[in-house]
Amino acid sequence: MKYLKKLFFNKVLFLFFCIIGALTVVIVLFLRFVKSELLNDSICQKWHENMTPNEKISMVLEGVNNADFLSFDVDTSNDRRVLRKQISYGNFEEIILKNPECCKLYSSDTALSETPLEWIDMKNKSPNSKDEGTVVLRYLGKYSNNVGMIKFAQTFSYANINLCR
Repeated sequence: MKYLKKLFFNKVLFLFFCIIGALTVVIVLFLRFVKSELLNDSICQKWHENMTPNEKISMVLEGVNNADFLSFDVDTSNDRRVLRKQISYGNFEEIILKNPECCKLYSSDTALSETPLEWIDMKNKSPNSKDEGTVVLRYLGKYSNNVGMIKFAQTFSYANINLCR
């Protein structure tokens, strides 16, 4: 009888942790979706057909610079990103001046892969492609920590321009 009680308790405990884990995954995915949708909505207001790569990068960079919160790499030893309230740069051009390699336009199919293909190279290979590209941003951003001190950390964000159509 003791064995049955212990077995039942272990199954209930296991089930409880499975439910908590599933809820956590759903909440994290929902928050990521909301964050990306809000960011894309603010960015896409300026989109128009036949934008140059620099116009697309500027559009996304301006939107990200105006966003309230960004993901910062605050603990590089654990590859941990944390959502923090950012301190925006004066304007998005300042980001490019301080981080010249910050911004790339990649093919949407490869943008987040180990070896992304530059959008312009993809367009040269497939001129009829409807891919508008994905802008990927990596730069040193500013945020305020819990005690109000200004900190600097790498930030990473991206915007799939195809969602603007």
